[in-house]
This record gives sequence, C-alpha cells and structure tokens, in this order.
Amino acid sequence: MKRILFMMAAVAMLAMGSCKPKDHDDDDKRLMGYFTIDGNVNDGYKLYQDGGGIVIPFTSSIKQLAGTNGFGSNERAYLSINYFKSKLMEKDGGVIITQAEVVEGRYLPTSDPLTLAEANGLKVTDKDSVKAVYFINGAWAYRGFLNTNINLNLYRDVNGLVAPATNIVYSPEKIEENKIEFTFVFNPRKPKGLNEEVNVDYDCSFPLYKIKDQIPGKDSVQITVNAEGAKPFSLKISRQNLDKGNYVPYSL
Repeated sequence: MKRILFMMAAVAMLAMGSCKPKDHDDDDKRLMGYFTIDGNVNDGYKLYQDGGGIVIPFTSSIKQLAGTNGFGSNERAYLSINYFKSKLMEKDGGVIITQAEVVEGRYLPTSDPLTLAEANGLKVTDKDSVKAVYFINGAWAYRGFLNTNINLNLYRDVNGLVAPATNIVYSPEKIEENKIEFTFVFNPRKPKGLNEEVNVDYDCSFPLYKIKDQIPGKDSVQITVNAEGAKPFSLKISRQNLDKGNYVPYSL
C-alpha cells in the first residue's frame, strides 16, 4: 500500500475541496482537501475539511500510513480520502462521512503567530535571513487557522526540496477593532554551496485560535497578509472561524 507522504511538499492547487467529490464507482468515492485534525489514536479522529464537512476515518488506516502514533501532534494536513457513498450522511445541517480511509497526504507546515518583539528576539526578521516571495496566491481561514498559499523559490539538495522557515508576524499595538495585519516572513534556509532554486506554490497554516482574544470586536474580522516582494492580500472572515472548537468523540 502506498505510504502517506507526510513531509514538506508544495502544491499548485489552491481551491478548497467540497464534500461532494468526483465519483469513481457507484459507491466508491475519493475526497481531497485541506483538513484540521482533531482527536488521537486512542479516542479516534475527526477531520474537519476547510469550508465544511467532517470525516471520521478508520484509525487503523492512519496508523498504517503514518505510524503507530497516528497524526501525532500535527494539526493540519492536505489529505486524499476514500469512502463509500453509503457512509455519507447529513447531520445538524452539515455533511459527515464515516468509516473512511486516508490513503495519502502531507502535513501542512504550521507555526504560531509571532509578535514583532518575539520575531526580532528569535532573529526571524533579520534582513540576512528573509527572502522576498513572488505572489500571495490566496489566503483563507477556517476553524481557527489562517492558511496561505504563496508563490516562492525553494532550494533543492540531494534529498529534495529544503524545508523553509515560515512565520507570520504582527504588532499587537496596531490591532484594531475587527482588524489585524500580518507579515509573512520567509527564510529558505539555503544549504552551503547550493544555488539551485525551484519555484513552487507553498502552503502554510497558522493557528489564529491562539491569539483570537487579542482581536477586539464582535463582527467579522478583516485580515491583511503582507509579504516582501508581493502585493498584500486581504480577506474577511467570520469571528467564528477564529476559534478551533473542542474535540467531541463522534456518535450518531
């Protein structure tokens, strides 16, 4: 069986999937998309798809593909999932798929938002470390995570693409009511003696839920993402999507 590709990787696909995937056979379906991971190998997992929909996978399939610790401490992934149409149901106004099998995927690089003071202290913002990007292809937020897809160059060594350091930085004193601004900071971690670069569209996730209480107001939140070399990207999200929510074991 094909092992899951749980490693740093870049994808060109930006559009968020729907819980109504393309058909293969009459009852055999395939779903691909961005997911927030809740649960563990002991209690089972719930996979919340960006944009809506919940998948309840077989824990055994996750162990087989990702190891005995399952998803471990990872919170975000891009996954390909097989399921049967007969296991798709509507509940409480949403779509739930049960008894699904995760067949491949990759974790999304995830790092906590940093204040400018924290970033400076960690030397994340050092001019010698930061490299410009080309485009912010898009950004969206769902269930407490801000997600970005950015066109940039990565270095390649004998083992493949070198995983960069990616962060978002904000100034608490500049946060306004229902409004926050981030700067995407990118360090490609250039290997010594290597100059080969590869242009990719790179996905990252950042847990907004960890700073949600710092954003005052009660209405929708305006988020702006800046990055050196690219035009700013703005989006408006419901305040509900600042919150990750709590895991509740699944029951019909």
